[in-house]
Amino acid sequence: MLDELDMAKFELDCHDIDYDQLQTKRAFRRILDEVRNRTGFDAEGEKLFMQVYPCKNGGCELFVTKITTTISYGDFGKKDITMCSYKTTIYSFSHLDTMLTVCHILEKNRYGMESSAYYTQDDLWHLVLLERVRSGHAKHLGEYSFIEEYAIKKSGSLCLAHIKEHGACIAQEHAVSRLASLVKDID
Repeated sequence: MLDELDMAKFELDCHDIDYDQLQTKRAFRRILDEVRNRTGFDAEGEKLFMQVYPCKNGGCELFVTKITTTISYGDFGKKDITMCSYKTTIYSFSHLDTMLTVCHILEKNRYGMESSAYYTQDDLWHLVLLERVRSGHAKHLGEYSFIEEYAIKKSGSLCLAHIKEHGACIAQEHAVSRLASLVKDID
């Protein structure tokens, strides 16, 4: 478990952890070194699978698994470390009805993670989602890449802070399910 102070110490942002970024790689090397010194868990030279789950307090849960060569996990073996994490992604829509339709589609596909929605003075509607990402994969081919047909994809804690500060909150929690319920079945 990393709390908010740990995240600051390692210069990590729970909204934007991506092992393809050099800063994240360095931070997790430092974390693994500290874990080795404290517990004896030595991951040096091992293939690792890391899962990161953000916590509401600004920290995260980190699960590290050594991958043995006898287990095949697709292309996990091509790199020393593969990380699966959740990234806060913002989709900005120019029309409310389009955002509602996307929420309806997400709800029908059982989107169950946290979500929120905002409206800003520049006449944009913003849907904030947690999106699963895996290091080494093209960012635009994510789990919810279909949304980019309807909206502009943004990310990062600064963008989110700007929207929260200058926007009106429509739904602070469970936005996908709440907004999806406003749409008549479109099948």
